[in-house]
Amino acid sequence: MAYIINKKEIFEDGQAYIVEEYSNGAIVKYTKPTSDGEQESNKLTDIELAILETSVNTDYLVCLADLGL
Repeated sequence: MAYIINKKEIFEDGQAYIVEEYSNGAIVKYTKPTSDGEQESNKLTDIELAILETSVNTDYLVCLADLGL
């Protein structure tokens, strides 16, 4: 049975990868999984969402006014 003899983290093109080298000579490279905390930080807060919706609605109304509708 093969076991890991070396494990390292590398960065290529802005992406983090894990590289594992096994005792049988196999080398496995896979993307480093992101933590749940990182995914949560990408979500908008209620205030940010309200601001975004307001600006989109305002832009829409301005476009309608420009078209004379």
